[in-house]
Amino acid sequence: MPTNHSLTTCVLFVQQLTNSNNMINYSTITTALVLFFLSFSASAQTYTTMTTGAWTNTTNVWSTNGGASPCGCTPGAAPGAITVNVAHPLTVTPNMSFIGTTMTVMATGSLTGAFDLSVFNGNLDI
Repeated sequence: MPTNHSLTTCVLFVQQLTNSNNMINYSTITTALVLFFLSFSASAQTYTTMTTGAWTNTTNVWSTNGGASPCGCTPGAAPGAITVNVAHPLTVTPNMSFIGTTMTVMATGSLTGAFDLSVFNGNLDI
């Protein structure tokens, strides 16, 4: 299981905030927790297609660095708060459900296949 370094850092920080009477500085803890939760929103991923292929292709279709190199990954069939830029024709076979996702299918891109697409609290630009 991967280590959540942000959570570990936050817990250690809270432990250091107790004084000799075991009193806690709550305003500092509140600030630490706000920064902790903001670290999750700042880590939203952007996926961009690099070539024609299948949505599920982990070899060379998707990039997470603006198309400079393949990531060996996919956005998945039910991604969370991410951005997906489809600039190439893709074949989609799984049903997809996006929550808080922004998906743009550019003029050079398309989605074909037998699938259902659901978008909740997100944006779909085709």
